[in-house]
Amino acid sequence: MTSTRNGPVRTDAPSQRTSAGHRPGLAPVRLGKTWGYVDQSGHFVINPQFEDASSFSEGLAAIRMAKRWGFIDKNGKMVINPQFDSARSFSDGISRVELGSKVGYIDNSGKYIWNPNK
Repeated sequence: MTSTRNGPVRTDAPSQRTSAGHRPGLAPVRLGKTWGYVDQSGHFVINPQFEDASSFSEGLAAIRMAKRWGFIDKNGKMVINPQFDSARSFSDGISRVELGSKVGYIDNSGKYIWNPNK
């Protein structure tokens, strides 16, 4: 058994390897203490290596490494290095990020479009 954000997933049952609530594509799955991503057939496409992971949105997924959040693409390439205390999924090309008690917004390249402030 592994688990996704929406609950456990049986990895020995091909029809149940991804959970409901995930859009077609890759789904975050926890194996032991680390998260990776599986395709619709349940095969790991991005090996478990993250402390936490979110679903893909607009081609990017927020992942946590060394207690910091960043973003990867669907190939597992780090697009925005982990540097945030918190990061939300992209919507309309922007993501809300937090550094301590400050909130800012970044574009999909990691450039601030609204610098962090209280």
